[in-house]
Amino acid sequence: MTDSQVETPARDLIARAEAFAMQAHAGQTRKGAAGEPYVVHLAEVASLTRAFGGSDATVAAAWLHDCIEDCAVVDAEIRAAFGDTVAELVGELTDPPRTPRAERRRLQVQEAPEKSPQATLIKIADKTSNLRSVAMSPPRGWDAARKLAYVRWGVAVVAELPDLPGPALATFLDVVETARRACAGPQDADAWATRRRAVGDRAVLSELAEDAQGGY
Repeated sequence: MTDSQVETPARDLIARAEAFAMQAHAGQTRKGAAGEPYVVHLAEVASLTRAFGGSDATVAAAWLHDCIEDCAVVDAEIRAAFGDTVAELVGELTDPPRTPRAERRRLQVQEAPEKSPQATLIKIADKTSNLRSVAMSPPRGWDAARKLAYVRWGVAVVAELPDLPGPALATFLDVVETARRACAGPQDADAWATRRRAVGDRAVLSELAEDAQGGY
């Protein structure tokens, strides 16, 4: 069997997931002021998931991770089209329907320690993408306090994820610094950057998570 024959099924799985997600999310835009197509976020999450070591099925699930939550798609469709592994990853990343915002945030923090290793990669990729968006193109009308609360929530979720790969955590913390600079000011961001260099990524993540208890 040639290398191309081995690689074709994986490429096909990811390409089909991308096409499915683009159709499901057609017409949707991000909440940021730039109003970019929602699929830009999905592409970034998929790319980060791959960079963080995600398998082919995990990259496919990264493309599909918001389909059930945000589109007229059900688990059975994902399962029939992409198999149990992808469907179960998407299920791990789907918030219960019609959950109020405060409860959704609480549940994501509470349930983060139970995520599988591959779902963890998608979750940290998702939070990295979302915090980058808040830094670069926040929703219109969000003041600094609301943006900072969103950043704190992202930190609170990631801090509870199990077995975070070092490169994924480093990328996430780089984006946290950028986001805090945008919403809390350079003095705040510089203080955390200095602290990060002093104690390391995992320790500073714990300290940021403690800070997040101030409210999100």
